Parts: sequence; C-alpha cells; structure tokens
Amino acid sequence: MTETLLKVIGLTKHFLVTRGIILKKVIAEIHAVDDVSFDIIKGQTLGLIGESGSGKTTIANLIVGLLKPTKGQIIFEGRDLANSSRSEFKKVRSKIGLIFQDPFSSLDPRKKVAQIIEEPMKIHQQYSKAERFERVCKLLEKVGLSSEDNEKYPHQFSGGQRQRIAIARALALSPHLIIADEPTSALDVSVQARIINVLIDLQEEFKLTYLFISHDLSLIQHISDIVAVMYLGKIVELASVSEIYKNPLHPYTRALMESIPRPDPDLMRKNPPVLLQGEIPSPLQPPLGCRFHTRCIHAKELCSRSEPQFQNVGSNHFVSCHFWREIEEKHTGILQER
Repeated sequence: MTETLLKVIGLTKHFLVTRGIILKKVIAEIHAVDDVSFDIIKGQTLGLIGESGSGKTTIANLIVGLLKPTKGQIIFEGRDLANSSRSEFKKVRSKIGLIFQDPFSSLDPRKKVAQIIEEPMKIHQQYSKAERFERVCKLLEKVGLSSEDNEKYPHQFSGGQRQRIAIARALALSPHLIIADEPTSALDVSVQARIINVLIDLQEEFKLTYLFISHDLSLIQHISDIVAVMYLGKIVELASVSEIYKNPLHPYTRALMESIPRPDPDLMRKNPPVLLQGEIPSPLQPPLGCRFHTRCIHAKELCSRSEPQFQNVGSNHFVSCHFWREIEEKHTGILQER
C-alpha cells in the first residue's frame, strides 16, 4: 500500500507590491504560486520542473516555513503546516531537510564543517555533544567525505564537496522528506552526476522521500518517479515519469521536451524542434484564461477567456489544457521518431 507523506492542497502565495514609506498603499500583487495541489508518496521522488520564475522555489520555501502561504494547506504526516502555530511547526520542521541551490552561499564561511552539520541538532536539542560529534563523522562518510574533514572550513572544499556537506546537514535530524532546490545547477556536469548518485544511494539506504526541483529535463527523468510541470505559478501537467516523457499532453510540456538536445543530426534536419517563443509573462499581471496561451502555437479564442480545468485524463495523468486531445492526436509518434 502507498502512504502519502506530503499533501499540498490549493497552495497560493501572492506578494503585495506597495508604494510609500509611512502610509504604504498596495498597488499590485505578484502571483508567485496559484492554487497548486499535489501529493508525494512516501519513498518516492516528485520532480518539479519549469522555467525560472514559474514558482518552484516559492513552493519549497512555503513547505519549509520560510514563507507563509496566502491560502491553502500543506499536510505533512497528517498535520497542516500552513495553519500550525510556531511551536507546532517547529516539532515537525525537524523531519524536513532542505538542500539549497548554491553550495557556496548556503554554508557559513566562518564555521567549521562540524559546526555547520551539528547546528540543526543543537537548535532542535537532539543528541548529546559526544553523540553529535559521532553523527557528524558518520554523515560525512555517508556523503563520500572523510570524517577528518569536520575540522575544515567551507573555503577548503570544491563546489561538489560543499554540496556534499550541505546534504550531510540536511540529513542531520534523520528527516522523512528532503527538498532539493536545484542542488546541482551550480556544479560542473561531471560533478552533477556524482551528487545525483549520492542522493539516489541515500534515498535507498534511509528510505527518504524527495521533492526535487530542477529545470534540467534529463536530470528530472533520471531521478523522479512523478513529474509536475509548472508554468507561471500553476502546475499544468502531472504524471508518472514514464508517462510524461512518453506522452506529454500539455503544449508547454511538449515545448520543454523539444528543447532536449538530440545527438542525431539527420533526425534534427528531418524533424526540426519547434522551440518556445517569447518570455514568460509577468506574475504581476498573469494572462486571463490559460496562462500559456500567449506563447502557445495551438491557442484558440477559448484559451484567452477561459481557464482550463486541471483534469485526470487517465492513469493519473493530469493536464490543464482545453485541446489536449487534439494536440495528442496531431503529435502522435513525433517524439518517438526522434
């Protein structure tokens, strides 16, 4: 049987734009996240993909409590984090680990590695001093570093090694869920592969659950069980990794798939990719109707005045598009040929 570890329902975050210093006046709202819902099954990885500005990192910050949602629910192990008191949230927060994007700025340069990794244990008052030291050494070895590295400072490590330290810190409190916010985007390709392998090995060993955020489609395909595609604050498609890469139904997802480089020049000439045009609209004034219609080559008049329903079209494949069936029939077999 599958057990839902995290359930997000109608999650919304709007940032107010104000004018004035003393008498502040609200003049606009930034729609960072709008009515987002998804589940993460215990032991699985949900991959969250989309362009910069689509709201991926905002969702991560909402789940770990760095931001307060405008509305919605974040149910983690049966508790609604979005509507919990500060003390109630602190009890649950220890079960959620966070790996930041930049390994250079996420580690305090003034602290030794041992201090960095044991800090969450001290904050949540877990383990004795001797137990914390022993745990730091074990965690460093788990992520492929030496226990002797605990006396060094962050500047003495490479980018990949720093990210391993960040992973060890995320594991310090034996979390049930780890949120990895583009953990390899600042690293070289060869280093990225090693970090991903570390995350996969740790997931198998500790039975971890991941929310993995990235804009790298190949990376998401490699590590995820379920994939959610975000565009301008909304999830436009959600399905299993095999289903969404084999049969993407939303035109935005198809455009992302088209951007994946193909190593066969003959196929590239025979079926040139239809690349996405234009920039993502401003979240200050998101388009009416379907938010993607301003860049969609399949858009019709209905798309500009009516927002499509996020619906299950079969096999737990959810999509938000008025004409997904027509698009599927038109593009049948093209991706497979490529």
